[in-house]
Amino acid sequence: MALSFKPLTKATWRDFDALLGAYDGCKGCWCLHWRLSFADWKKQQGEA
Repeated sequence: MALSFKPLTKATWRDFDALLGAYDGCKGCWCLHWRLSFADWKKQQGEA
């Protein structure tokens, strides 16, 4: 299987959405929280 990369635009949004799957990425989160320590991630959380 070959990989291809495209800019994220309005035209490619559905492809991005399909890539993340039914659960919207990682348990409903598309963010990059995993790049922070849990303590730092919790500090930056907004309202639900």
